Order: sequence, then structure tokens, then C-alpha cells
Amino acid sequence: MNNIIKLCGCILLMLSVISCNKVEDIAAENATLLPEYAQGAKASAGHNRVKLSFAYNKDIQEYKVYWNKREQSKTIDLSKPSSDSIHTIIEGLTEGSHKFEIVSYGAQGDSSTVVVSGKVYGTTYISTLKNREVKNMTFMAGEDAYIDWGIAAKDEVALHVTYTDTEGNTRLVKMNKQDIYSPLPDYKENTSIKFVSLHVPEPGSIDTLFREANIIPQITKEIPTSVYTRYVAPISRGTGDGGRAVNAADFLDDAFWQGIQTLLAQGSVTVKFVVGDYARAYSEKSFIIDKMGNAQNRLLLEGSGTGTVFTALTGMGNKTVMMQIRDTQNIVVKNFNFKGDGNVQYVLRILGTAGRPGLAKNITIEDCTWSDMRGVVYGATGAHYTAEHVTYRRCKFYRIGINHASHMIYNAYGATHVRIVDSHLEDCTGDFVRFRDKCDYGVVNNTTFFRNLNFPTNANFRFISMPLFNDVNPGDEHFATNYSFTSNRFTNAPYAFTFYHDGYSPTGFDHLLTAAEGTTMTSGTVAAKKALLKTNLGIDTDKVRLHGNTYTNVTGRLAFGSATAYGAVSRGWEGTVNITNLFNENNAVEFAWEK
Repeated sequence: MNNIIKLCGCILLMLSVISCNKVEDIAAENATLLPEYAQGAKASAGHNRVKLSFAYNKDIQEYKVYWNKREQSKTIDLSKPSSDSIHTIIEGLTEGSHKFEIVSYGAQGDSSTVVVSGKVYGTTYISTLKNREVKNMTFMAGEDAYIDWGIAAKDEVALHVTYTDTEGNTRLVKMNKQDIYSPLPDYKENTSIKFVSLHVPEPGSIDTLFREANIIPQITKEIPTSVYTRYVAPISRGTGDGGRAVNAADFLDDAFWQGIQTLLAQGSVTVKFVVGDYARAYSEKSFIIDKMGNAQNRLLLEGSGTGTVFTALTGMGNKTVMMQIRDTQNIVVKNFNFKGDGNVQYVLRILGTAGRPGLAKNITIEDCTWSDMRGVVYGATGAHYTAEHVTYRRCKFYRIGINHASHMIYNAYGATHVRIVDSHLEDCTGDFVRFRDKCDYGVVNNTTFFRNLNFPTNANFRFISMPLFNDVNPGDEHFATNYSFTSNRFTNAPYAFTFYHDGYSPTGFDHLLTAAEGTTMTSGTVAAKKALLKTNLGIDTDKVRLHGNTYTNVTGRLAFGSATAYGAVSRGWEGTVNITNLFNENNAVEFAWEK
């Protein structure tokens, strides 16, 4: 009986194996009939459309694409395959992401499917596009017009500029993404210019998108204010000779500036600084104008609006000076913009050689800006030693300095006739303006001084100070006394103006006061205080003109202070006192030296 059971089991096992082999053979046979799905399928973005691409397989009888939840479809024509790849465009798509089913059909009607996703761009994306910013336009007599451009957007690939030439023909200038200026050869004066930036929303996109063109109404030819006009750039362009904007010289090229000095003997010269960042004045070598100028013929260094920038780069140590004008006369610096947190003692210093008066004079800094320079050690700018007749006009300063020793306009060591007019100074860690040590005949007019209460400023800062720091015995620094401070606006400060002294007294003066003299300064008569300041310190309050100033949240308008320092010994009094009542604050009559 057991043998019969074993025999039946063996027979059943053999039948089972045979049956399984037949099923596997059928499955294998059926598998060869399934078509291969579309290999390497991808979707490329476009404007209300996408392009589908995948490998062509000659064994596939038909490809069909479904989208929009299979409500729409497209059959791909395989009658004339042009290569080993299939490309098809799906039109009329709404903006956004879409999924596409690519179905491959074999000879037996069997199919396989692959799904790819693609993005479609439309009016919403286009509405976010911006055409390139125009930084500056220049059209000088005898030269081609040209435009300086801002930095291209991340997805911009080209910029097209259309204009009319002198023959009345329309010309098209095609610019690459990296180009930042474009000459317009034979531009017809006072005709409009159109420009449009071309954008590719993502790599591989099949369409270049753009919004409506911007229009520049016209560029008017400039009548040169100088006999000669030359150009410089952050690095040289073209031939680098500086004769035209497209051939701008390297601004650090000493030979170029020697040539400018030669031209000044023949007539006035304008050197235009084209749009760009002149950071090499910090990273490479200081930009120094030395022993230049002509008494009759003016030298103008002119930036391109806000596009001419000098950046103090961080992480590069401590720089002594970025730009210096030394022993130079009859020069104007206009439209320069300084920024950056790199450490620098002076950003723009005006310097006359000590003991040699008359070399540095008649210097104007106008329409220049210093902003967000928290690495300034001593001064954003200032005139020193024998520099004279220096004017800051319509200049702006914002957020300057490292600590209490950092200032915006630091004049010192005998610089005279320094004028600050029509300017704006806001937030400095130290005194905003200094006239230190014999800086006589100083003028500040129609200028705003403003401190935001949350800005980290030294608690004892002054808007305008006349300080001495006599660290040798006897002292070698002296007060000047001729000043005019009129029509200015002061907001948020302990004092607007201060005369103060630290250290030893200079020969012939007693800057350190006795206890009795201190009592006079704190509680004496006006006449006694005025006499003491004049005798002990050389300060004649009648030679300081004040008129039309306004004060908001200013504790005291004028102060005097004296203290020991550097080893000097007290004579009995140290401190700070309010001396506002010693001055005529409504003196509308100009001094003769102001005119």
C-alpha cells in the first residue's frame, strides 16, 4: 500500500514540474511581445508648450502621448523618422506643471508607458521679467553714443538694443549676458532707443521669453565743458588709450595720468569714469592723484551717476587709503560712490605736504556718496596739512565707522577754508565732522546731521567738533577760531558743536584750567568766560558765526571741554560745560573771508 502511495506522489510531482515549465515558457514568449517603453524620455519647457524627446525604436509601431488626465492626446507620425530620436511639440498648454504619458505600441497591439513631467511658462512668468537697468548714457560731440548697463538677471541670456542711425536706418545691437556697455555707432541724436532683455526660464528651455521693450526717448549730445575728454574703466577696454569709452584706460595706469597732466597745459580736461566697480583701489593699489592740476585749466574726474563705485573689500587687512588727492590744484571729483566694510584708515583723503602751502588748493568734491562703510578707521574723507579751499558739495554719508575714533569728514593739521555745503550726514560711530588743530576758516552750511537712536554711536559724540590731542609736552596742536555754521539741521545728539582739548597745553596757552578758572567757566559772567577762552585757548567766540540752525533732541548746542591725557597733570579743573550763551546765534552778516 505504501509503495502505491509513493508511486502516485512521484507521478504527481512530475506532472507539476512539466506544468510549471509550460507556464514559464508561455510567459517568456509573451514577454518578448511587450514593446519597449520610450527610452530617455524628457520634457523641455516652453512658452505655453513643451517639447517631448525620447529614443526612436524601429520595432515600435506607434507612439501616443496623453495629458490633461488623458482628456487630450497626440499620435506621433513615424512615417519619416529623421534620426534615432523622436521630438514632438505639445502646444496650447496652460502655465504650470504638466504630466505626459508616452505610450509605445508594439506589432501585437501590446503597449508600455512612461510618464514625464514638464513645466510650462506663460503670462505670469513674463510679468515678473525686467529689462536690464540703464546705468548711464553718454554722447559726446565727435564720439559714438554709448550706454552703460546694469548686471544681467540670472535667467537673462541676451540684450537687444534697437536705434536709428544718421542715415535713418534701424540698427540692432545684440549683447551677451556678460556685456555691461554697448556703443551705438552713428546714432542719430535725439531719436528713441528700444531695448529688451531675453530670458530663458530654465536650462534646456525651447523658447526665449521677454516682456515689452523699454524706450529711452533720446540721448542728447553733450557739449563738452572741457577742451579734452578722456575715459577710464576698472580695467582697460579695447586699445586702452582712453580716447573713447570703448577704449577706456585702466584707472590705475600712471602713464595715462601723466598724459592728462600734459593735456592740462593746453586746456581743461574731463576724465570720465565709466560704470563699474573700482575695487582695485582697495585690493591692488591706492588710486592717487599726485602733483597734478593747472591754475587756469580745470581737471574734472566724473563718475557715471550711481554706477561708478569704489568698494572697500572685506577680509583683506587694513588699507591706509583708497583714493588720495595730494599736492593737486583746480580739480573736481563728481559722482563717485564709496561703499564696503573693508578696513581703511581714509577712503578719500585730500593732502597738502606739510610746510609747503599752496600746492593743494581749489579742490571740490561734489555729488559723492559714502555708504555702509563700517570699516572706516579714521575718516571717510577729509583735508589735511596744507590743503586749502576744499569744498564738499551735495555729498551724502550713511552708516560710517568702527568706533569712537571713526569720522565722516576728518579735517586736521592746518587744512584751511574747508566748506561743507548742501550735504547729508547720517549715523557715524564718532564725531561727524572734525576741524582739528589749526583748521581755520571752516564753513558748514545747509547740511543735515542726523543720528538714528538705535545706531551704535559713541555716547559723547559730537556732530561738529574742534578737538586738540596734545600728546607731547608742550602741546603742538592749537585751536582755530574762524568758523561759520549756518542753516544746518541737527537731530539727536548731546551737542551740535564742541571745542575740546586733551593733554598738555601748547606754549603760550593754558588749555588745562585751574579750579578758579573752572569756576569761571561753569558759573562766571559771559564776559569773563569769553575772555578766558580767548586768553587761555585762543578761541574768540565773536569770530564764530551761527545763524539759522535748527536743533531737534539736542541736549546742548555748544560746549567746551578740557581734560588731562597722555600724562598731563591736572591744574584743578576738568570737565565739559555748555557755552551756548557766549555766541551770537543769529548773526546773518557774512564775514569777509566767507565771500
